[in-house]
Parts: sequence; structure tokens; C-alpha cells
Amino acid sequence: GIRGDAAAALLLDQMPAIGAAEVDHQELWQRTAIGVTAIGNTAARVSQAMDGVERYVWSRTEIEVVDLARSCWEE
Repeated sequence: GIRGDAAAALLLDQMPAIGAAEVDHQELWQRTAIGVTAIGNTAARVSQAMDGVERYVWSRTEIEVVDLARSCWEE
């Protein structure tokens, strides 16, 4: 488990979990499709995390973004 004060534990609990994987075009040279997923305790926190992912991708000059789509599943 995590040892530390309650504030640190609360901060970690509020952070969404983010994962990324190459999901298409693995056989093509210099092209890929990357899927990114986030899971969090509120839709707003997940949205903020995904906004950060998008800002990071757009900031990388060596990456050419051809298409970007976002969907959300809430229960």
C-alpha cells in the first residue's frame, strides 16, 4: 500500500488512470493509430486528463495528427 499522509492518498485517489496502446497500422512504416483510455472518479477529471494528453500530442512537432476522436462512456 501507500504510506504517507491522508492528503497524498486523497490526491492519488483523484488522479485518473491513463493507458495507451498502438491499436492499428502496426505493419506500416511511420504510421500508427494510438488508443488512449482514462478511468477516474469523475467525468470532469477524466476530461481534464484527456485534455492534457491532447495538448501533449499536439505539442510534439514530430507527430502529424491525421485524425482525433473522443468518446465517453459513463454508467
